[in-house]
Amino acid sequence: MRILIVCFLGIVLCGCKEGEVQITNVQTEYIDFFSLLQKDIDDIPDSCISQVRYIRIAPDSNLLFGEIHKIEIVDDKIYLIDRYERMFGVFDMSGNGLGRVGDVGRAPEEYLNITDFGIDRHGNIHLIDGRLDKKNVYDSHFNFIASEKLPFEVDVLQCLDDGGFLLGLSSWNKDLNAGDKIIKVDSALNPLKTFCEYEKDIDPNYWISFYHFLHYGDCIIYNRFLDNRVYLFSENGELLKNIYFDFGKKNVPGGALKQIEQKEEMFDRLCCLQNFTIVNENYLLGYVWDERSDKIFLIDRTKNILYLGKPDPFNKLGHVIGICAEGIISCIYPGEYLEYKEQGKDVHLPMEVVQHLNNEGVVLCLYSCLF
Repeated sequence: MRILIVCFLGIVLCGCKEGEVQITNVQTEYIDFFSLLQKDIDDIPDSCISQVRYIRIAPDSNLLFGEIHKIEIVDDKIYLIDRYERMFGVFDMSGNGLGRVGDVGRAPEEYLNITDFGIDRHGNIHLIDGRLDKKNVYDSHFNFIASEKLPFEVDVLQCLDDGGFLLGLSSWNKDLNAGDKIIKVDSALNPLKTFCEYEKDIDPNYWISFYHFLHYGDCIIYNRFLDNRVYLFSENGELLKNIYFDFGKKNVPGGALKQIEQKEEMFDRLCCLQNFTIVNENYLLGYVWDERSDKIFLIDRTKNILYLGKPDPFNKLGHVIGICAEGIISCIYPGEYLEYKEQGKDVHLPMEVVQHLNNEGVVLCLYSCLF
């Protein structure tokens, strides 16, 4: 079999090295990545792409962004943060701007560098400022509620149904829970449980990609670059299972995790997960850094087929940036469209979408297929 599922009834190491935190009765699924029948990403059957909804983001001088760092669609509101401009904006499902959350500055209600955000069950917005190491909270109307100093350095956060949070801590965190990778905390940020620790020789100064939690269905999904495991949690932050991606001879050895910039040539022949991985019963969809090249993959678990190729806003799945209740979220930036036009490539899009791109507007694509 090309995909093996092993369930340990005793103690299972959840992606951790010897001596790390151990979790009991956790299922581990193994994916032998390059042993799957491999096809190009554009060979995904047309029947898999059943419906696409286009959302034209209306230009707004107060909500301009260059590249989406993270996007969530919750209760018919589109929340997104910009990768470079540090803008946090909210739009409706027609693409109209609803407002901006906070602003850049050092005041309690402001932030310097947004690393992540989450929406709790009351509609409140929790924002992580990675520069000032604080968590700001805003209500559903984007009004400032409170600011709280973090007792540890945090990369990413996920709001839980019980009022607590899952946190992905920074690899350079030297404060509370130093060395821990994923922890659960209560509403007051008191640590409740540690799920995994960082590898001993991880290089804190080297980032292959950004990452964040994904909330899909009744599951919370976490994976980080240079870690070949995808962790699945319940909505209350209990670890359900982990999926281990085995890249065979291309697995990153432990010795390559330290002082990576001096060993970049080694990565010419290695592969690891990056960005995020989306999981459901029949498919795995995500990104890998393969031989220092970004690639998107789709694994059909029912047929043991791997679809793999370069990320492209105009391939079968587009440039995937997230997932919501309606399906996969992809994005088309106007610069990408204009580059395609200049290269003489054909792009089959509705006329109103083409016009929006020509007017330098961003387009979101919701694929209500597969997931």
